[in-house]
Amino acid sequence: MNYKFVLTLPKREDFRCEVAIDSDQTFAELSDFIACTLHFDPSNMPVFFTLDDDGNRKREISMFGFGEGAEGDDSAPLVMAETRIRDVINPSCMEFVYVYDVPTDEYIKIEYDGGYFADDDEVIPKCLLLTGRIPVIKSLVKAFIHKRTDDNLDNLFPPEPHVDNSRGDDDDIFADMESDIYGDEFDEGYDDEFGDYGSSGGSRTTFESLDNYLDTM
Repeated sequence: MNYKFVLTLPKREDFRCEVAIDSDQTFAELSDFIACTLHFDPSNMPVFFTLDDDGNRKREISMFGFGEGAEGDDSAPLVMAETRIRDVINPSCMEFVYVYDVPTDEYIKIEYDGGYFADDDEVIPKCLLLTGRIPVIKSLVKAFIHKRTDDNLDNLFPPEPHVDNSRGDDDDIFADMESDIYGDEFDEGYDDEFGDYGSSGGSRTTFESLDNYLDTM
């Protein structure tokens, strides 16, 4: 048998969704269908709660189990994938809530609205009606805003560049290169026609020809 459910929001009257689903299907299938229909993030971790006559949350139906309750305990949490809809919906439990955003406790109220007689070619579950502004998962929106803010701050204050010290400091590397190219005399300084260079006032040796230079080597 197929059940028809009406989904509404507690704080808004501009949203309404009607869903038909087989009573032998599970709450996991109902949750997946709601998430797909309302474009919720599939990585979100929603949870169902049955309600008592006063509208108080009574029994939890979650994605994962948290241990088994005592036999006959009708308040122990249930697992969505293991719980058929007809196992929960009965004359004493005709409505429940779907907490689609656990951190902010945003939820959709779901009410049983009778049976649904589907045609032979209809695929169930099925969305019969969807009107109004679709709710959003506020905690994910806030997390996205915070991440964008953090990224902007990182761009404003980039981290210090990493220096590979496995070969020593950059100054040491350049000093070694200069020593290899010019010899130790480079550090002593030299005088040229443009003035003194360095601190020791050394002079530069000149050669009249290339042969004289080669003789000194």
